[in-house]
Amino acid sequence: MKRLFLQGILVLSLACGVAFGLDWRNGGGFLESAYYDLWHHLAGERVGTSHTAIVGVDDESLSLFPTTPLVFWGPHFA
Repeated sequence: MKRLFLQGILVLSLACGVAFGLDWRNGGGFLESAYYDLWHHLAGERVGTSHTAIVGVDDESLSLFPTTPLVFWGPHFA
């Protein structure tokens, strides 16, 4: 019984050490990215895209509305 408890403490300590070591220098960042990509790949496409529009805006057009943030330019593009 005492040996099982000590083994449990050892496993817990090792797991915490590995988790701390990976997070300390962001060593687990690649694992998170790989997991995130795999999750979305396995989830599949939810809705098919029907139309795509690429809008190019030159500096002259931007200077006509200097105080308007780009996020509010939707009505100008439509």
